[in-house]
Amino acid sequence: MPDTRALLQARKSDLMAALRRLEQDRAEGTVDARAYQRARQRYEQEAAGVLERLDLLTDAGGARQNSRQPSAGSRLGGIAAGAILALAVGLALLAAIHQRTAGGAATGSAPPALGAPTATPSRQLVAAERRVRLAPHSVDAILDLGNALLASNRTQAADEQFVKAMRLDPTRPEPPTSHALVLGSMLGRVTPALTLLRGVEAYHPRYTRAWLIDGLLSSRLTAGRHRAVAAFERFLALEPHGTVSPEVRSMLVALRRSGTR
Repeated sequence: MPDTRALLQARKSDLMAALRRLEQDRAEGTVDARAYQRARQRYEQEAAGVLERLDLLTDAGGARQNSRQPSAGSRLGGIAAGAILALAVGLALLAAIHQRTAGGAATGSAPPALGAPTATPSRQLVAAERRVRLAPHSVDAILDLGNALLASNRTQAADEQFVKAMRLDPTRPEPPTSHALVLGSMLGRVTPALTLLRGVEAYHPRYTRAWLIDGLLSSRLTAGRHRAVAAFERFLALEPHGTVSPEVRSMLVALRRSGTR
């Protein structure tokens, strides 16, 4: 019987290739927006499941993946890793980086994985809206609402919350980082997004999420390879054993190889 881990790794590679092709089709205008969104969501959901199962195999020390039900922590790890898989090929960056990738001394929420299955996202949104009504000047509450809106694919409304949080507390790293993610991934405004991230990195050099998004956005630019490499290296120096660190190492290897051609 084929090895379960090998089969999952092979499927992971297939999904990454499919995501790359999908992104290329989008760039070339050969796929309409609705079909692109549907395909992207389907690939991301499957990728999240594949990586969750790989996490379970690791947690079980190589045991069969159906030997136990995934814990809540494993499910969250799988969703985060699945989102990073999409990010690795320059797709839906904005809701991709889970709370476990935030790291450093900075606090606050990170958005859930776009396209990943969530438990009753409408409840999440209702709860976030209620929290903002109770604490309209709470940056954390506003960030939670922005993240809930992202989970509901309401990108513009989510970004309005991130901008509002930036105005309420310009010293916090999370709002400009989330805003940069929306600018760079959904609106295609990579240059202003990277400018925002530079500011975050200057004042919060240990906020790993900013370095991660910097690397992912920079890698989409023709002349951004060196910056992407530097950002990924910084991320791995700060978070060498994080949930998404193996994927970042893979991206870093690919970037370095592309520079030797």
